[in-house]
Amino acid sequence: MKNFAIFFSIATLLLVGTLVYAQIYRNQTIPQTAPTYTPPKGEVLGTQTEKQISKNNTPINIKIDKNPVFLYWPQKITIETTPATEVRLKVTYPNGSINNSGTASGFSNDKGIYEVKWTISGKKDILGQAKVEVSVGSFGSYATAESIFDITTSQKITPAPTAVPTPTPAPNLQPEAEIPPTNTLPAAP
Repeated sequence: MKNFAIFFSIATLLLVGTLVYAQIYRNQTIPQTAPTYTPPKGEVLGTQTEKQISKNNTPINIKIDKNPVFLYWPQKITIETTPATEVRLKVTYPNGSINNSGTASGFSNDKGIYEVKWTISGKKDILGQAKVEVSVGSFGSYATAESIFDITTSQKITPAPTAVPTPTPAPNLQPEAEIPPTNTLPAAP
C-alpha cells in the first residue's frame, strides 16, 4: 500500500505540473518573427516579383548552335554568364509549347557555361520561329535575355555532286590515207 501511495502522489504531481505549464504557455503571446505578406491581386504566393528582387548587370550571352535548325535534328544552346549562377532556360516553340527538352534549369559551371542539348521533335505545327528566354541570378538579383531561332523542315539529303572526269579524246584509230608509193628508185634498164 505504501508503494501505491508513492506512485499516486508522483502521478498527481506530474499531472498538476503539466496543467500549470500548459496554462502558462497558453497565456504567453508568441512574437511574430516576420511580418506577413499579402500578395496583390494576380500575384501568386511563392513567386518572386520585381519588387522582391533587384535586377542587376549579370552578363548573359546566348549562343544558338543552329539557326535555322531542321525538324528532328539536334540543337544546342549555350549560356555564358558568371560561374555558379542559377540559369533558367525556356524554349517556346511556335505552337506555344514549352514542353520540350530545351526548357531546363540548372547552374553554370566554374567557367560560367550552361549547355542544353536536345533533338527538335514534334509535328509540323512547331515549324517557325522559336523563342528562347533566359534568366540568371544568384543572391536575390537576376538578369534576363531573349533570342530566337527558326525551325524548318528537313531538306532532302542529296549527295554532293562528284566530279566526273572528262574523257580524253581517243587517239585517231582510223588508218591514215595510203600514200601512193613513189618510185624513187631509178628505173631498171
